Amino acid sequence: MRIYRKKRQWKFLLVLFAFAIGALSLWYTNTLMEKLSFEEHKRIELWAEATQQLINSSPEQDVSFLFEVLRNNETIPVILVDMEDNILSFRNLDSLKMEDPDYRQMKLNEFKTNDKEHFVIKTEDGIELNKIYYSDSLLLRQLQIYTYVQLGIVFLFILMAYFAFSISRKAEQDQVWLGMSKETAHQLGTPISSLMAWVEIIKETDKGTGISAEIEKDVKRLEKIAARFSKIGSQPQLTPNEIYSTI
Repeated sequence: MRIYRKKRQWKFLLVLFAFAIGALSLWYTNTLMEKLSFEEHKRIELWAEATQQLINSSPEQDVSFLFEVLRNNETIPVILVDMEDNILSFRNLDSLKMEDPDYRQMKLNEFKTNDKEHFVIKTEDGIELNKIYYSDSLLLRQLQIYTYVQLGIVFLFILMAYFAFSISRKAEQDQVWLGMSKETAHQLGTPISSLMAWVEIIKETDKGTGISAEIEKDVKRLEKIAARFSKIGSQPQLTPNEIYSTI
């Protein structure tokens, strides 16, 4: 019982350790996702500012830096629309799929309904010209999926550990029962041998009462029981037989 109590304690500690690893990993992943999401927001804010300055720039103004800022966004999906939500341009989206009007509208609705802040492009006079919608980058979406993968791995680890301990405990119990059966057969062997000797003595003095025959039957039954106990856990002896003759 003490061994089984220790097994339960180890099982509990293992499950607790697995949950601690999962919780720590999820906390770190969520923290990383929040930082990455904040960085993407700042990059899109800079991208929107560059777009606004480019629209309000004069012909003689050097806008090479603004174009460089716009080109540097190679990961965050962006859609530029007018004030009536007509798509003017997009970036980091599948250009072939975006040729389909239904797909374009679906992506725009998806960007509009997410929890991301959109940016409004204004002229120097404060007139609103365009709006910028954006979504999470591929890396951030992969991190979100990775969170669920982590949970699945932790759950699988707990499940495998539980089954491993259960199988180990079952194997130990089988070994205990096997040892008890072998010991029982061994302990029965000595008294059965003595009883068989006494049966032979009784046969010599038995005057046809049939007592020795009944005692001999009981002793043989005990001998058969002891033999069965001794065979527990042993490999069966297989012998080939003709199936037709057996049937």
